[in-house]
Amino acid sequence: MLARLEREQQRYIASQACDGFVLEWKGPYLYVGHTTRRLGRRVEPLCRLRYTGDLRRWRFEIYKYSDLDYDRDQDFPFGSGTVEKCFAVAADFYLWEYDVLEAGESCGTTVEPPAPGFVGREALLPTCDLTAVPRPEFPPAARDVARGPLLADLDAFLDFVADRTVDLAPRTLGLCRADLRTVNALMTCPHELTQRPVQDRAPRVQCCFTVAEALGLLAVDRAARRARLGEGVAAFRALAEVEQWWLLLEALWNRVSWFGLRGGAYGNMERQQAGRFWLGEELARRAVPLRFDWTLTLGAEVLEVFLLPAWRDAGLVELTHQRPPKPDPTLAARATYLKEVRVTDLGRWAFAVLAATAPQYRDHKGLVTRDKHDGRWQGQDFVTQLEYSAPLL
Repeated sequence: MLARLEREQQRYIASQACDGFVLEWKGPYLYVGHTTRRLGRRVEPLCRLRYTGDLRRWRFEIYKYSDLDYDRDQDFPFGSGTVEKCFAVAADFYLWEYDVLEAGESCGTTVEPPAPGFVGREALLPTCDLTAVPRPEFPPAARDVARGPLLADLDAFLDFVADRTVDLAPRTLGLCRADLRTVNALMTCPHELTQRPVQDRAPRVQCCFTVAEALGLLAVDRAARRARLGEGVAAFRALAEVEQWWLLLEALWNRVSWFGLRGGAYGNMERQQAGRFWLGEELARRAVPLRFDWTLTLGAEVLEVFLLPAWRDAGLVELTHQRPPKPDPTLAARATYLKEVRVTDLGRWAFAVLAATAPQYRDHKGLVTRDKHDGRWQGQDFVTQLEYSAPLL
């Protein structure tokens, strides 16, 4: 029996789901736990088994982390079996994140743990059908801020395209320089452009372009280097302003690649967007301002230049800037840098809803990377915490 159990354990160790298992007899129970380097070799309980007089029917009690106790009342849908089957049920459920009704199905097989990737849906959701995106019950504050700068800028961008077919720049596949300058001037807060501007250096124009494409409001033919209004524009403009506001936020959260907003951007933005389900949860419960270390501004360029201003103009956050305490030649010459971010009451509601819509990332051990980030947001610098907590892709 112990030899069969050891063979079963080796499947999980070989797949790197954990580093080892601990078996311990206490009274009538055989206690089963596991260890990993990530937990500092601390033994984490899986289940306990009790011999009933029949080697084929051990009583099974899974460990319930919600109660910090074993399942004495047999609430778990599996209650008894062979010792290796009982072990596989607990190991599948906790180490490989099997569904509760599927746990134990890997017993005696060569099934490998799930490959890294997103659970249930892709990292980025596809271009949406406007009628298919669920609308939450909006608080009164959402209706008050819906017609803000963010929605006004999107309207200005769509009005510019109108019935035209817009030619795109051959290298960047964004607006050409003349059109970029025209659209940038239409924004509520135009960006200061260089003599040879490209679209990803005009943050609000880039946001409007990518969000419009993600919502089906802009049809982009990259092979022909042309863009025109999409078929969804009429339906979008027929919606209430608060619904337009929400669709814009949802698209920026789930359908626009944060890494793709800025060419040559900080590569770990992909990791940070992969973990946006816990990022949204953290922002939703954040009651004190998020502080930024000004020396890390370039590392958080996409967050600072694209996302936070968009969330500010949507009423989700308030931004405070400061002058740098000393000159730094490695940073772009700017008068002020982001100091802290305060999430508004409306922002806490919105980020909680957005977090619930985001996909969850399954790491290389088959574990959904959620709980391991808890308690790591207590430091002063938000960017460092964000980088430290991002899932490993």
